[in-house]
Amino acid sequence: MTMSLLACGGSQQGDGPCGPGRTLVDNVCVAERVADFIVCIRSRGEVALKADQSRGLTAEAQIVGQKVSTVMEAKNQLEARYTSQAGAEGEKQVIEQCAAVVKETPAAARALPGGAPARPANALFYEDFSGVPEGGAPQGWLGAEHFAVKGGAFTCFEEGPTRFTIPTGALPADVRIELVVTMSQWGCGGLTVESGGLRFGIDRGSWNEAFINSALKRFEPALPVGTQATLALEKRGDVFRLFVDGRELAMGRYPDAAPADGLILTLMTRCGGIGCNGHSNATIHRVAAYPL
Repeated sequence: MTMSLLACGGSQQGDGPCGPGRTLVDNVCVAERVADFIVCIRSRGEVALKADQSRGLTAEAQIVGQKVSTVMEAKNQLEARYTSQAGAEGEKQVIEQCAAVVKETPAAARALPGGAPARPANALFYEDFSGVPEGGAPQGWLGAEHFAVKGGAFTCFEEGPTRFTIPTGALPADVRIELVVTMSQWGCGGLTVESGGLRFGIDRGSWNEAFINSALKRFEPALPVGTQATLALEKRGDVFRLFVDGRELAMGRYPDAAPADGLILTLMTRCGGIGCNGHSNATIHRVAAYPL
């Protein structure tokens, strides 16, 4: 179910007071590539751990971060501090998750077309496929047998069902989930995303409809084929809002929604009954989650 931590102690890149190659995160100077790791530790810790455990883990990450230059060094030293501690399984899991999510390449050194930063420091989950080899698939994505990375995006390469699970890890109560996709045809179905027991997305049958569960909103004009569209679900408490290319199109209140720890993405079809068939194909450019 994406946000900026800069206003509340997130990382700030540039030479600034820290000197070349280092950046300020939570008022501590660290290597640029370690800053995202620390921000991830803090964000995920707030969701997965008790308050005192989260504060302790973040403090340890800041101490370690000042001494190392790579994410792997930070991970290893941070894990060593918790190896002998009883009941520290939660902290070790957060460390492992953040080391897997945060890539070694600093966000400032990677960019999307147009010069936009490839991985914001505040992202809880971020996949733009820039770190996945051509022809491969992101680690942990289940059911994506008919998709592969091609030209920097994740796209269908053969006929077959299109329904796969994306392991985002635990997401906080207030969160924005964002997907950037291109459809070769909207007329035979649409795109559905499931998270925390809710469904949202775009349905194209007789009408163009955006939906959250049963809350539907018809809209015009139809999304163009062959161009990128951004779907974003914002959750604040039990209120959910769906945006398509910046337009709010659906809203609903769902107090019984379960905590989200992953996404299930389905390419819906009414033409041929399969998700990927040469004319109803989806290309995924980016999947991200940010705190609100």
